Amino acid sequence: MFDREKNLFGSYAAKRISRRDLLDGAAKLGVAGVAANAAFASSVSQAMAADFNWKGQAGKTVKLLLNKHPYVDAMIQVAHRDERHL
Repeated sequence: MFDREKNLFGSYAAKRISRRDLLDGAAKLGVAGVAANAAFASSVSQAMAADFNWKGQAGKTVKLLLNKHPYVDAMIQVAHRDERHL
């Protein structure tokens, strides 16, 4: 995605512009509905992640719900290996 589109959706996520201004700006930039939805979801999740304090969670347990899959098995092996080195 280009900077203009990122700035547009970032402004909406930060509540600097209204939804009407977002849709109007997206239409002027030629962003289709599906692409606008994906860009909006990305902007909102980035805004939410920016406010999260990872250091405040130090020493806490993380529980994951994962499917059985070779990629997941490899990820678990790496996590166990990294955990032993801490």
